[in-house]
Amino acid sequence: MIEETWEILRLLGVDERRLRLKWISASEGAAFTEEIRSFVQLLKELGDNPFTDNRKWEWELEPTPDSLGLME
Repeated sequence: MIEETWEILRLLGVDERRLRLKWISASEGAAFTEEIRSFVQLLKELGDNPFTDNRKWEWELEPTPDSLGLME
C-alpha cells in the first residue's frame, strides 16, 4: 500500500520521502524519538510542502448577511 502512495506522490510531483511508515513498538521510546527527529530534519531539508497555501483564511462558523450577499 505504501508503495502505491509513493507512486501517487511522485505523479503529483511530491518527493516521496515526505511520507514515511515505520513500525515501532511502544516499548521503543528512544527509537521513536530518533525516528521523529530524523524525519523532522528531513522535512526541513526538503523545504516547504509544494501544496502549501500560505494565504490567510477567514473562517465563518455561521453564515452572515454579508457572506450570503444580502448586504448592499
